Amino acid sequence: MSIDLGDSKDNITHADLVTKVYHERLSIRRVVEEILDANDFTRALKIVKQGVRDNAWLREAYISYYRGRLKVSLFNVTGLDWINIEVFGLICSLRKIQGWSDQDLFELESFAKSLG
Repeated sequence: MSIDLGDSKDNITHADLVTKVYHERLSIRRVVEEILDANDFTRALKIVKQGVRDNAWLREAYISYYRGRLKVSLFNVTGLDWINIEVFGLICSLRKIQGWSDQDLFELESFAKSLG
């Protein structure tokens, strides 16, 4: 997660930063909960695809999830920011969402592999 701290002229306090991170975390958690509550596989796939595109560890974690062969150390979850932790949770939930499609999961795996 990138947090814009602004110019060096800006006086951002630690409390402001904590508040901003907290609200970002709640925001992504709400989005994930909405997706799971609505069984919105299309929206879940879109968010996971964005995470896979932007984060190399999530990319490998997704491939591991899809193939069922662990390619990543779960220890590295501790290095993820809150947004990517939520995306990782969403990855783990994809096959639990009604209407999931193995073809869509396969296409996402192909996309992930194409990124390197």
